[in-house]
Amino acid sequence: LLWNPVAVVTSIGRVTGSLALVSLNIVGIISARAFEEQRRSRFDAESHERKLRRELSVKLAELAVEKDRVEALSRARTGFFAVMSHEFRTPMNAVIGLSDVLLDMPLEQESREHVHTINDSARALLTLLNDILDFAKIDAQMLRLSPAPFDPRALLTSVIEMLRPAARARSNELMLEISPDVPQGLLGDDVRLRQVLVNLLSNAIKFTERGAVRLQLTVIQESQGDPMLQFRIQDTGIGMSPEVRARLFKPFEQGDGSITRRYGGTGLGLSISRQIVLAMGGDILVESEPGNGSVFSFTLRFPVAKAWSRSASLALLKSSSTRAPLTILVVDDHPINRKVARARFGQLRYAIDLASNGKEALEAVQRKDYDVVFMDLQMPDMSGIEATERICELLSGKRLPHIIAMTASVFEEDREACKRAGMHDFVGKPIDLAHIDSVLARVAEERSAAMQTEEVEHAVAPVLSKVL
Repeated sequence: LLWNPVAVVTSIGRVTGSLALVSLNIVGIISARAFEEQRRSRFDAESHERKLRRELSVKLAELAVEKDRVEALSRARTGFFAVMSHEFRTPMNAVIGLSDVLLDMPLEQESREHVHTINDSARALLTLLNDILDFAKIDAQMLRLSPAPFDPRALLTSVIEMLRPAARARSNELMLEISPDVPQGLLGDDVRLRQVLVNLLSNAIKFTERGAVRLQLTVIQESQGDPMLQFRIQDTGIGMSPEVRARLFKPFEQGDGSITRRYGGTGLGLSISRQIVLAMGGDILVESEPGNGSVFSFTLRFPVAKAWSRSASLALLKSSSTRAPLTILVVDDHPINRKVARARFGQLRYAIDLASNGKEALEAVQRKDYDVVFMDLQMPDMSGIEATERICELLSGKRLPHIIAMTASVFEEDREACKRAGMHDFVGKPIDLAHIDSVLARVAEERSAAMQTEEVEHAVAPVLSKVL
């Protein structure tokens, strides 16, 4: 056969062109399909995203409603506890206060035993109320610390002296050991620290019969920054098994039912104490064996208080008989509370004036120059906060009295409101004589120092005027 090379090349070119065209068509079809799939994928993704956004928007709206509901419940619970605290503490202030007054009087043995029972029962009820309120605040994440300068030696000494009668009643020796290198002034919440120490020591005393309870405070680290202090409470009591220790810090639980029946208690105290120590940056550790006693310990780091005077620390431990007299006004709308206040301040050898509302308090501070005003917060017509603000306005530019909130309210919000209004201190009801005593000691110290400064200024003023 004859063949033409030119025709062959032409045919090959045509076939190649056809194949290329077919290839291009195939690529185009594939690209179109890929593009369509991508477009559909984007459309599906955008639709899914819009759906998720709608669902998220609905969920956020539901969460916002739930948040408002929870906050409303929290406010309602806080208000409920505030009201209940006030209503419980007002009659308990009378029961504890007047029974304390009776115990200072000469009584027949049987009558004294009855009054002791009333007083002990009321204090047990107060402890239970405090535990429930603290547990509610911790549960609602409302536990707040209020750091202030304090003397650890004075704090531990006062705790030991407060619990010594309870230890003596169970034939226990109560001992205190403080390392000499413990700083004199620290910065921390001494009220909450006292609560933890009282709780742990009270438990140690309760579960120890005819033995010894020891409180130790040592510095375990001070080379790097603020000192780390270890608090150690050791007893020779009944001890605990590992199973009991595992349940020790659970609320409303004690070691076992026999302990509850024999020793009483709600099991809240240790749970609350641990939460307080955790809030301070530490934890409570327990070492114990059945029959060989227990050791509770915790370590906390405290900044050293920069502005701390030895005289302020010693003032907390002075006897009221050595102080200069103070003019005192107590403002309370409840007649029983006023009666209790007169009796309780009388035990400290202080004479007081009384006012039944904010208006009478305003009139009283204008008639007389008071050193101290104890102000109730919840009063009709004019609250203690408003009365304090009015007193600060009336006496602007003059010497203000040392205004102290004396109330059944125990919430931190009230403390902050008192500070903003111009109050200097905050004491609770029922009236704690040791606390009142320490506050008045500090006021007397401050007033004495201020008077000495004024006397020096009056003495120096004529000399300076002549020189100038």
